[in-house]
Amino acid sequence: AELLAAEGIPVEKLVASIGAEGGLVLDWPDGAFYPSLSIRLDVVDRETMEKFCEFLASGRAFGVPLKKKDLGNGTLLYELPSLAAQFQLQPGMALTADGLLLGSDAGRLASVASAADSTDTLKDSETFVTAAKRVGSPDTGFGYIDLRTVFEKVYGIGRTFLVLGAGFLGDA
Repeated sequence: AELLAAEGIPVEKLVASIGAEGGLVLDWPDGAFYPSLSIRLDVVDRETMEKFCEFLASGRAFGVPLKKKDLGNGTLLYELPSLAAQFQLQPGMALTADGLLLGSDAGRLASVASAADSTDTLKDSETFVTAAKRVGSPDTGFGYIDLRTVFEKVYGIGRTFLVLGAGFLGDA
């Protein structure tokens, strides 16, 4: 809190800059070795949130500077490239006109931030519309899991391990 205050970002103002809605997406892109986690928070005070992002990007908070890219349309991407070589992991955050995206894959965040202007959304997908009709209106939250996609990903990896395991077991 003291570090933020020294930068001219009171904690109360930072908390107030975050809106009432947020979302979480756990995805496993084709060809990826691990799932991708993305979190989105609504931003109601972009100026304060941008100051916060710039503070984090400077490296003064954790000692590691972030690489900044301007994606256009007021969208800023901040990457932590130092983990990419060691863990094939490149966490980052993106600040859009009305939201803050945090995730384990900065490249994925860039594509999500760029797709924000797209008309192709989850709420328009046939699978989601069908699932949403089966549940009541949410009062505070709504979770959606595409079990078919989860099964396909887990089966693809699990099958490989089962085949390898069977090969090592011999006559068992």
